[in-house]
Amino acid sequence: MTVTPSTARLLSELDRLSSDALTCRDDLAVLLDAAVLAGETRTLDSLSFLAKFVVRTHGIMTRIGPGANGYDVLQREFSANLEKARDLLRSLIAHTPQDARPRLERDYLALRPDALQSLLALYRDLSWYKNYLIDTRTGKR
Repeated sequence: MTVTPSTARLLSELDRLSSDALTCRDDLAVLLDAAVLAGETRTLDSLSFLAKFVVRTHGIMTRIGPGANGYDVLQREFSANLEKARDLLRSLIAHTPQDARPRLERDYLALRPDALQSLLALYRDLSWYKNYLIDTRTGKR
């Protein structure tokens, strides 16, 4: 897969920031390029914000378990934001190369347990992108 030079540089930064923890690196690259080339960076930024929220909320829910006080509120917030993020992802996928779309939709948007796990993995990678945005906007870099 060929990515633009700016996306390659950004991925290198994300690799460094995440200590090489990106698990959906190639698909993240496709989405980053698509967002820039289609003028959808705001969509990407919104998606990364929601992705970080979804990942953190899922982690809390996993840690406290379904019987914990407040779990049902977290579950409602998780579900609502997961759907908002899925809609944004669907929008970005529409701007990816035509040959990549069916696989991205199948891997991340299908209503199957394995697709949800893949979606959460992609959202973890997008969380690193959000962290990068926060660091660069606050001058920590």
